[in-house]
Amino acid sequence: VKASVSMDGATQAEARQRRRKSIEKELARIDGAFRANLELLRRGVIDEDGFRRDNEPREAQRKVLIDELARIDAEAAKTVEVETFIDEAPMLAKDVAAQLSEGNVGAAKAALRRLISSATVDTENTITLTIAGVPG
Repeated sequence: VKASVSMDGATQAEARQRRRKSIEKELARIDGAFRANLELLRRGVIDEDGFRRDNEPREAQRKVLIDELARIDAEAAKTVEVETFIDEAPMLAKDVAAQLSEGNVGAAKAALRRLISSATVDTENTITLTIAGVPG
């Protein structure tokens, strides 16, 4: 599992980085257009209404791009959380087993909670486990 997640994670990380660079480049282009438009306003080539009219779509596009950067950062953080959990899961499972073998039921439950955040049983007696440390 770890190898496939890492390989997929690397590919996703590279794609995120490429997308991030593309967005940053587009933001720089928008900022440059804004500055050029501001210079036109300062020189009296356009009036304030023209300046506002020209820059409203730029500002809307800028907001969309900044929101996308935030999504990219959130995805990257989730990937790190999952990879960290995958690294720690075997140790957590061994801790559960060790606590059970020593008869420490309370400690085993606590260790198990670090592995599994919730368990549900549906009407067909199907058990669904939510793994702790893995974002939804």
